[in-house]
Amino acid sequence: MTPTPTATPTPTATPEPTLSDVSLPPGMTTDSVNRRLAQAHVFALGEQSLTLSRTTDFDFQPAITTTTRIANDTALSVRSDSFSETTTWINDSGQYSRTESSSGVTYGTTDRPFRLEGVLEQFRYQTYFEAANFEPTEVVQRDGELLIRIEADAITSPSTYQQTFSIDSVERFEATGLVTQDGVIRSLSVEQEFVRDGRTVEESVSLRVTDVGNTTVQRPSWISQAVEQAVQVSFSSPSDGQYVAVTHEGGASVSAGANVFVFASGDYNGRLAEQFSEGDTLYLYVQNDQLVVSRSQPGENVQTRSFSGSVTVGMFNEGSEVFQEFVNVG
Repeated sequence: MTPTPTATPTPTATPEPTLSDVSLPPGMTTDSVNRRLAQAHVFALGEQSLTLSRTTDFDFQPAITTTTRIANDTALSVRSDSFSETTTWINDSGQYSRTESSSGVTYGTTDRPFRLEGVLEQFRYQTYFEAANFEPTEVVQRDGELLIRIEADAITSPSTYQQTFSIDSVERFEATGLVTQDGVIRSLSVEQEFVRDGRTVEESVSLRVTDVGNTTVQRPSWISQAVEQAVQVSFSSPSDGQYVAVTHEGGASVSAGANVFVFASGDYNGRLAEQFSEGDTLYLYVQNDQLVVSRSQPGENVQTRSFSGSVTVGMFNEGSEVFQEFVNVG
């Protein structure tokens, strides 16, 4: 008699994880994401070392990439585009930068110390989560870790978003990210189309956090040169706040074309028309809602918008910060 063959049991498929299988981090519910997730991100990273990567690509210019390595309360950031490369080292005493471009090498220093929140603020997580309709959509597994995917397809609070990014309107917005259960934002990708100064711009932004706990930072060899050659400036203004005067007190000259800005109840930007060297004074004032960068004080008949209180005055040259300071006016 032929024995009856034993049926092979069909293996039971392991169910895919769902949102009910994970713990949602602060700032995330089953149908929304808010600004607290950005705060949870900072808290979850704590004092761990990590590497932050950002790539920004516009339809009218080559991509800009920034890689920031953080360890032991220091950071080393490299920002590069097709025109220049700027390396910035930040520790507990300040920031030191070196920019290399076709016009040579320039250095800059500031006295703002390392602060993880300050570095992460450049990624604009909080602004994205406040303004867009992010929500968790699924759970995915990467290298054995369960991650929560978040997605958004519209800006629902445009006023703050438009002010933060100095744009007129958002025509299209799509974003997706991966977040750990304790709130670390492993990645975030944004595709958007917006209007700025009457021009339609397409932008893609990619943000990533990698090598958590496995990143090292070394002090660059050029720090002493940065200290010696950094631009030193002083500030003054009349009692009526008509302008802010910036005097070059020493250090390297700044080439024409550098960006100058004043933030005072609005963000005003202008450019150097000529080289800024030791002994030179620039007069910054707002006329017809435009920042004027001049070698002369505004004339008696010039109508200006007066500054008052604490304003921020700064200068960037080919992506490198030359200076940025709070100035009390009036």
